[in-house]
Amino acid sequence: MINLLDRHTTKENIYKYVTAKKKVLREVNPEKLGNDIKVETLKKGNDICYHISEIGKAPGRKIFYIYDSSYCYPMRINEWRFIIDLVKDVGAEFFVPMYPLTPENSCENAIKCVTELYKEFIAGFDMNEVILMGSGVGASLALSLNLIAWQEGIDIPGLTALISPVLDSEFSDEEILNKMKEKAVKLKKYMLSEGTLQFLRDYWIKDSGDRHDYTSPMNEKLNYISGDFLVVSGTEDIYNTHAREFCRHLYDVGKKPYYFEYTGAEHDFIFNRGHSESKHIRKIFKDLFTGSRETILNNYMYEVKRRGELTKKYPEIFTDEIATKYLAKNRIWYKKYKKSSEYRNLVEASVYHDFDEAVRLFLMEYPESTVVYLGCSLDTMFERVDNGRVMWYNLDSPGRIAVRNMYTSPNEREKIIDISVNDLTWFDEIVCEQDKGLLFVCRNTLGYFNKNEVRQFLARLSERFQGCNVLFEVNNHIEMMSNKIYMNRIGQEYRVRKFYLDDPVSTIESWDPGYSVISAKPVLDGVVQSPGWNSRLKFIFYVGRRVQGTRIVRVRLGYEKFADLY
Repeated sequence: MINLLDRHTTKENIYKYVTAKKKVLREVNPEKLGNDIKVETLKKGNDICYHISEIGKAPGRKIFYIYDSSYCYPMRINEWRFIIDLVKDVGAEFFVPMYPLTPENSCENAIKCVTELYKEFIAGFDMNEVILMGSGVGASLALSLNLIAWQEGIDIPGLTALISPVLDSEFSDEEILNKMKEKAVKLKKYMLSEGTLQFLRDYWIKDSGDRHDYTSPMNEKLNYISGDFLVVSGTEDIYNTHAREFCRHLYDVGKKPYYFEYTGAEHDFIFNRGHSESKHIRKIFKDLFTGSRETILNNYMYEVKRRGELTKKYPEIFTDEIATKYLAKNRIWYKKYKKSSEYRNLVEASVYHDFDEAVRLFLMEYPESTVVYLGCSLDTMFERVDNGRVMWYNLDSPGRIAVRNMYTSPNEREKIIDISVNDLTWFDEIVCEQDKGLLFVCRNTLGYFNKNEVRQFLARLSERFQGCNVLFEVNNHIEMMSNKIYMNRIGQEYRVRKFYLDDPVSTIESWDPGYSVISAKPVLDGVVQSPGWNSRLKFIFYVGRRVQGTRIVRVRLGYEKFADLY
């Protein structure tokens, strides 16, 4: 987007600023960015499209990439380098159109250009080998091309990838616009002044104000939109709202986008080679674009593999049929993780079992209740405990939910919330009936908070959902230190756990007189020692039972009547 200082905020000053800047900007010659890259200049009339491939290698996927011009400017060198990195990572060839820019041209000229170049240079390819991709304003043009293709009978690939998308140049929704302005001020980027909006209306939108598919494709009807969608955004991008709203619209028409959102990332983070989130999403691209999961997606699937293994090893304790069926159909390699000890496997199986049993007990008490699984990741607890009447919410970060959507599909009584647990705006997404029961399940979530953060989190839940129940696991200090020593000994990377309670009942009830600990069950209490265990495991099991290092705690926060949610 046009990034301007305060003194440039009138339409006339923006015009002068943009035209002056364009005179001094030099277009990057992609041929000079790598000796191992082949660059061809393809033409259709006066329009140019660059064809980029790696010398000496047979290209695989064909990617039609529409760059982020911020409406006005030629392609930046960092974006060119991003493309060249993807050419090498994915083994693909890129087609990159140079479309007309404003103020000399409108969105209609730009869309007609990319549409004609797309038809000219992608026609004849197998659509399964083609990807439509765009960043920023280019993502809007890519989405417009997808929408227009249905009207004109143009073949569209099975995957459209939108990076940090800017999907509404009219900024027609005042509520969304105000949120974006607030974020722009916070980030000290004066992008959305009235002068900027007027500049776009007069020069970019021009005579296309009545065509949402040209100016605001996120607001167009998406019933006939084609293929799957990969959407990437950062929380510090003022256009993050566009990405989220578009994904919500896709869900409304029955599509499940692959949505990856990075906390703290700004609009063009992906073009920064040294940015950790940029490296992560490039690995996602490699897996999705090549049809492989080995670069990074299998790392997400590790927990599915663990549940399948635990089911085979300890069927009398824990069973997950979905995980075992998935593993039977999918071969997955895990180079990163080392095998856990027999005792650690036993404890992990018992934790899964005790959480399932605690939720089943709650559903016996409140058969028409609402359960919110915080940090659900790829767990399919709903299928294991469903009583046919419960309303279930699965909540986790967008990246986890995107991978989850590849693994399983939600039930009609199962809703997805793709937001971080720490972003408490998800409170507004929970709809439940008073006095029918509300349970928050926090398996493997609160352990990464410190004690004060857990206390504050429970207080916020109690304030908003008075009378709700919370189910979570907690280690004592001995178990927490034992885990740390064990992980260091085997050289396994892990997130440091901070939360522990030696006496969870008295500690939690001391935090608030309205809190009541319903149960605090040690996870090994119900496990029966097997004759087949070796003497070492039997001894460690005996010590573990005595220490009671991990407990599954259920606490009720106040009286069993929820605050008015409406």
